[in-house]
Amino acid sequence: MRRLRQAGAILFGKTNLLEFAYGIAHPAFGQTNNPRDPSRTAGGSSGGSAAAVAAGIVPLALGTDTGGSVRAPAAYCGIVGLKPSYGLLSLEGVHPLSPSLDHLGILARTTEDVALALAALAPSRAEARTPAPVRLGLVRNQWDHPAVQPEVRASIAAAAAPLREAGVEIVEIDLPAPETMAATLLDILLPEAALVHADMFRQAEAGYAPGTAAQIRAGMSLPALRYLAAKEHQQLWTAELDGVFAAVDALIAPTVPFVAPDTDPALSAEGDDEILTLTHANLTGAPSVSVPCRTDGRLPVGLQFTGPRGADAALLARVNQLAPLL
Repeated sequence: MRRLRQAGAILFGKTNLLEFAYGIAHPAFGQTNNPRDPSRTAGGSSGGSAAAVAAGIVPLALGTDTGGSVRAPAAYCGIVGLKPSYGLLSLEGVHPLSPSLDHLGILARTTEDVALALAALAPSRAEARTPAPVRLGLVRNQWDHPAVQPEVRASIAAAAAPLREAGVEIVEIDLPAPETMAATLLDILLPEAALVHADMFRQAEAGYAPGTAAQIRAGMSLPALRYLAAKEHQQLWTAELDGVFAAVDALIAPTVPFVAPDTDPALSAEGDDEILTLTHANLTGAPSVSVPCRTDGRLPVGLQFTGPRGADAALLARVNQLAPLL
């Protein structure tokens, strides 16, 4: 926040979020409703930030993204949400959830505003660049996944068509199975979050929402071998994704498989369809940004661009170049 204030930002306030950014709305506060349709959720965990931006209350906001908690609300609310490269933005002052997966993120109505905020927060890593011709990799096993709603698939297809017409080359690629990546992320997140909360949970378990308490207990009982195996997969997939970017400039896929639901999807040890298309970026630390597609007045759909680690400015420049076509 210090750097934003130095750049001229005015701190407006704090917004609602899921309890400890851990996927559950505490019953004392409730979920954040979506400005595009108040009968539906704005998502989480950073739903309050996304709703404030989408409603025009503020031009930009900060959130956290451990398994998609900036990009999912951005997609549901029809705004832009950036999860930067792992470690690019300081988490000083942010309550941790899963230290090896946590990212500070930025939400705004345009990619230009996100780039301005990134330049203020990480000035040495956010210099402007002129994007070269773009080659995109469409993540086929996320795009074709059964959990993806037909209207989301149709919106992504409609967005890809003008990109191709403008000369953007789009090739199909596969990443490791979305379910496997989501399960691996949870095998890291659950025990790390349990360790973060262990002392406070012992002292004040009754103060936690029942769902959050169940997740902490699940993390405490998860076998150490599963955690260690998940960390090995994380390292392997990070190296594999680095290799993918030798052939393409960015990956594209649905940000989330569906439009904003009525209530926040429950994160649990058994998994969650919402995170299926999000976890590759958190596991590998690659920068990933959700931008809205045109939907002809229907509920917003997010298109997610993921780029090489450390190339946040180049990713934003490319997305900004392509955004008018979406």
